[in-house]
Amino acid sequence: MRTCRLLPLPFALLLLAAAPACLDTDGKGGEDDALGDLDDTKDDSFQQPTLHGDLAYDVAATAALSRTARFHAWEFDVLLPGQTPTAIALGPQTARGPAVDTVLYLYKQQPSGRWGSYLARNDDANGTLWSNLSRSLDAGHYRIIVKGYSTSTYGKFAVSLSCDRYACSQPVESCAFGDTFAGLDRQRFAFGTQSALTSAAGLDATTQAQIVRALHASSHTDVTTAAQAFARADGGVINRLELRDWFAVRLYVSYQYGAGDSSYGAIFDERDVEPSAEIHDGDIAECTVPPATCIFGGHYDLAAQPDLAIGLQATFDPGTDTTALIRDQIVAAARLHVPALTTVGAVFNHVTDNEVRRVDVAHTPTRREYSFYTFILGDHRFGAAFVKNTTTFAVEIEDDVFARCDAF
Repeated sequence: MRTCRLLPLPFALLLLAAAPACLDTDGKGGEDDALGDLDDTKDDSFQQPTLHGDLAYDVAATAALSRTARFHAWEFDVLLPGQTPTAIALGPQTARGPAVDTVLYLYKQQPSGRWGSYLARNDDANGTLWSNLSRSLDAGHYRIIVKGYSTSTYGKFAVSLSCDRYACSQPVESCAFGDTFAGLDRQRFAFGTQSALTSAAGLDATTQAQIVRALHASSHTDVTTAAQAFARADGGVINRLELRDWFAVRLYVSYQYGAGDSSYGAIFDERDVEPSAEIHDGDIAECTVPPATCIFGGHYDLAAQPDLAIGLQATFDPGTDTTALIRDQIVAAARLHVPALTTVGAVFNHVTDNEVRRVDVAHTPTRREYSFYTFILGDHRFGAAFVKNTTTFAVEIEDDVFARCDAF
């Protein structure tokens, strides 16, 4: 079968494109020199690949497959408190020019120092000849190897790595929350609802888990339930504060309480149960969030952002012939706002005028590409953007305002 696709341009979580290409991904035969266990004591070319050092997050690295350099390797670390998994995506693709049929392997270094068997492998992602992996990884040291599908596969390619939010960039040299909880920057952060909680009654599971984890910032590391947390906090009161980072377009919630004569607690991304920072005697500590600015700005006004180049624009309705990926993106965007919408048909039936709008943009400084899917509910615009050709979330849209951003 021969399929024609628009190949993406280099992006941090994915593949990026050059130009339209028709790819024949069927009938290739078996992969030449397929990789198994890695043993650095051997001299085979794939055991001793061309090493390019560390692979930086969100920065595309380029190399070329050739007769004398058929295996290329990069390494990276996942540094996470408590071994919390993070989403990793890797994507080799051509920097420019014709398609290069890459295969991508992922390894984790063992305690012995050896690499052992690969954790994951990918060939021909999303109907292209590129490779892409999206994984949840524990803390550790990792290696990727990029090779050609056949021994005669030559040409340039790019590889990129993206980590779920800030988890892989820890520790940070500069913290978005500053040095003290009382000194939170009012230019960066907008303060929302403040409440003094006195009981676990009526609190959802995420809130209760956050409160328990906030108590661990002090000496109360043995607390396992929200009820215990309120019993340990001075006066039985835990202060909750909603925060919006205007620059990064992210929503946080803090839980602060008294412990003796001191103030303790933690600040969380609203969706997480592991803190973005802790509060120790009023000071910000254990911060994993550097200052950042969302590349899309604060409002859904893409033309107003000078670093964004608008590309493909399209409107989909129930009669539009779409690919499986586009249907998945439409459903994923809609479910952020209406979780009950599990099929593309249900989405079209629910949104105003039965239409979903798509706009592709490229962030010119980094050459990253995104696809926005928006729709009208009542008189308000909602939706989301994804890394192009994936369902990797980039930003959410609520009433023409960006609600949370993962693209910096």
